[in-house]
Amino acid sequence: MKIGIIGYGSIGKTIIDNSGMLDIDVVAVYDKDYSKLSNFKISNFKICKTFDEFLDQDTDLIVEAASQDAIREYGVKILKMHKNLVIMSVGALMDEDLRDKLIKSAQENNSCIYIPSGAILGLDNLKIFQFVEGNIELTTIKNPKSLGLKDFNGRKTVFKGKASKAVKEFPYNINVAATLSLATGKDIDVEIIADSKVTENIHQIRANGVFGSIKIDINNVTFPKNPKTSYLAALSILGMIKSIKEPIKIG
Repeated sequence: MKIGIIGYGSIGKTIIDNSGMLDIDVVAVYDKDYSKLSNFKISNFKICKTFDEFLDQDTDLIVEAASQDAIREYGVKILKMHKNLVIMSVGALMDEDLRDKLIKSAQENNSCIYIPSGAILGLDNLKIFQFVEGNIELTTIKNPKSLGLKDFNGRKTVFKGKASKAVKEFPYNINVAATLSLATGKDIDVEIIADSKVTENIHQIRANGVFGSIKIDINNVTFPKNPKTSYLAALSILGMIKSIKEPIKIG
């Protein structure tokens, strides 16, 4: 499988570092901040200065690991080139108009859009909310620095409301809420708490319905140089890429 990566950050580096284990070929990498890539003297992949150059490369699967803006700017263009697309900045898909455009483009060009489970466990089971009535809530607890609150000490709720609003106010921190909403077909209730004593990214999912109840607590280790990103989110993309290639799909 020939892969292109948009965004050379924690997730992009994780894919490149594990490409041998996945038996994939990272063909090209693009980042709007070219300085992130300019230090490469020798590499096994094409370092692209422009998106058009990146899009022209012979790739089967493009991994977006940059931002919601990258999906808005490049998503449809990628799918029109008959390339499959993995979206990490899932919050962009809470924009219904954009989501519809991406789905239409994928259908017209025989392409697929993949959304990794990211920092969530049990996502396959939570899809049952598409078929039954019930309630699902997410509480996310992070260190204030991860939420852009550099000088805050203590604990406070910084957001309480629907996921569709949360992804706009915290576009780099709350992809979990967007993924849960898309998987369940519901604009779920979200609470975001800043806690200066917390060093991990904590996600607490509470769900109940005719099937019973579900309680999921996830304490994610963060990347040392990027506390906004959970290590589990980066690892989940490796699992997804591997599953795409496998003849048996589990979950």
